[in-house]
Formats: sequence, C-alpha cells, structure tokens
Amino acid sequence: PLDGINPSDINISSLIERIKKEEIKEIILALKPSIEGETTSLYISKLLEKENVKICMECHRNSFVSKIEPALLLMKTVSSPNFRMYWQPDPFVSVAENLDYAEKISDYTEVIHAFNWIRGKQYSLKNAIDIWKMYLSKFNKNIPVLLEFMPDGKIESLKEEANALKEITKEKNYR
Repeated sequence: PLDGINPSDINISSLIERIKKEEIKEIILALKPSIEGETTSLYISKLLEKENVKICMECHRNSFVSKIEPALLLMKTVSSPNFRMYWQPDPFVSVAENLDYAEKISDYTEVIHAFNWIRGKQYSLKNAIDIWKMYLSKFNKNIPVLLEFMPDGKIESLKEEANALKEITKEKNYR
C-alpha cells in the first residue's frame, strides 16, 4: 500500500464484476504520474489479464506516459500483451520529438488519436496531412486512427475533418 491506499480502497472487485457482467473487453486508465500510478497500473493489469481485458493508457500531457522514458519503463515493467497505449502527439513539443515518441512506442500502441493542435490552439486536420503521414509511418501495423475533435467544435466540420483523416490513412489501410 503506497500512500496508505490498499487494493480494497480502489474497488477492484466491483470493476471485475462489471467486466464479467457487461463483457467489457477494454478499459482506459488515467493515473497520476507517480510511482503509485505505475504500481496501480501493474496491479490492475495483472488482475485483468486473467479476464482477457485490454488495459490502455492515454498519452496525454501531464500524465505518467506523457514522456517516452516513463512510458517505455511502464510498458516493460507491466510486460503484458493486454497492456497497451493510446498514442497522440504532444502539441507542445516538436514534430521531431513526436516522431521519436511514436517510433519508440509503436509496438505498444492500440489506438492513435488524430488532431491538429499546436501549442494550445486547434487547427483543421487538413493542414497537417503531411505531418500525420509521417507520424503513421512510425507505426508498423494496422492501428485504428480516431478523429479526436472538430477544431471549431462544430459538427459541420466533421465532413472536412473526416476527409482529411481518410487522406492521411489511405496509404497504409488504417482503420
């Protein structure tokens, strides 16, 4: 028990019950960037591996996996085929840094979140097609690519954003 928190405090038994009852196949963990978060990830993944449930972490800023070194350490520590990542570029670092991260995490990636967000401002995905093709070139398998958001928050932009996503994913037959 780190920070005085025991397994019973995080109510895992009800999670396992729900997984069985609702036939859940995947859950997403969002844990603080700390040894406690890493330990919790390891504990939950080992429990849920028995249930054949995929556990995924999202690569968000200020999370345990926002930097490549701790993300790789976590993936290697957990060392489970059911423990995966949802990758997305960090809009506050360079394209080169995101390409490096994508290449290093590709073997652990389950889903990719596509968007065009630069230093806190959202732009149309059509303006980042070439960059996204470079990102996807770092992944060596057919991974689902999810359109993260509309840059203006309007449903009317969906067609244009979906067309950009189709253009980005057409070469490697991404889903």
